[in-house]
Amino acid sequence: MTRHLLVAGNPRRGKSSILNSILVSKGLSQPGEGYFKSGMSFSGGLTKETQCMRTADMVYIDTPGLADPRMENKAADEITKALKSGGHFRIIFVVSLQAGMVFNEDLVTMSRILDSISTNVTFAVVVNQIPEDVWAELNLERIGQMRALINSGMHKTHLVFLEKRDDRIPTGQRWQASPSLLEFIESVPDTFIPANAVGRIGSKTEAHESHIRSAQVKFEAEMARLRDSHAYEMQQAELEYRRMDNEQRELTHQYLAARATAADAAAAADAQQARSIQNKSGTQSTTKVAKSKTWPAILAFGPAIISFAGVLINLFLGGGGGGGGGDFGVDSF
Repeated sequence: MTRHLLVAGNPRRGKSSILNSILVSKGLSQPGEGYFKSGMSFSGGLTKETQCMRTADMVYIDTPGLADPRMENKAADEITKALKSGGHFRIIFVVSLQAGMVFNEDLVTMSRILDSISTNVTFAVVVNQIPEDVWAELNLERIGQMRALINSGMHKTHLVFLEKRDDRIPTGQRWQASPSLLEFIESVPDTFIPANAVGRIGSKTEAHESHIRSAQVKFEAEMARLRDSHAYEMQQAELEYRRMDNEQRELTHQYLAARATAADAAAAADAQQARSIQNKSGTQSTTKVAKSKTWPAILAFGPAIISFAGVLINLFLGGGGGGGGGDFGVDSF
């Protein structure tokens, strides 16, 4: 069964450039060669009719834009003819931003093409060439708004890719798609579309415009609800933060108190140890002082002790001689 990669969207959205990048990445074309016409055009899109490139396993289809009033009917016929070939289709819509949001006419084009197919279709959306200043301001809320707006109609998809414009590349050379975009396109699943499931693409009627306006009203209401929900969640997050902050402060207080108590206990232990050392040192000093006072006393009384000893000796010797002893003094002894 033939497989098709169909890229659709309004003029000047970069459809042909994306297809040329795919061909280069697969070695089916040379850089800058441009199998599909691409570039600037001041009289509508460069693609005036469906362009196809057939390979062994894929038909690459570049479709004209529906938003050009002069080409609208022919473009619708060309896209219908491509879809009526039947088979497996990988459908990629390429859209652009206006004031940071998806162009309304791009949403209308998507709706018109998908409305012409009676079976459920898996499709992807590439928000292409996002300026750097807009890219810098993108956040989850803004991206969510884009996705909600893309899915505000009857047809839904979760396959949305945001492609940044590289202003460093000269305008005439901005045909290269990023490797991430090419990987994204490869990941989009095919949908089998029987030829008899395709009807003619309807005109850009007031009904489509009304449908889009109604969808935008729903989108704005949903955004308001999300903002209110977000505000509530932020309030709850703030309360939780304050609770955790109070817990942290209490833990910090307990830690500091415990550290102060430990410091006081350590200081008391150091003081007790110092007093113990001081008392021990005082006892040793007293003993040394006592010893130092004993020897001078002995030395001071030494002559008297010697004299007394001499008297005792003299008496002893005199008594042992039978009473005939003379007058012995210490010096004569």
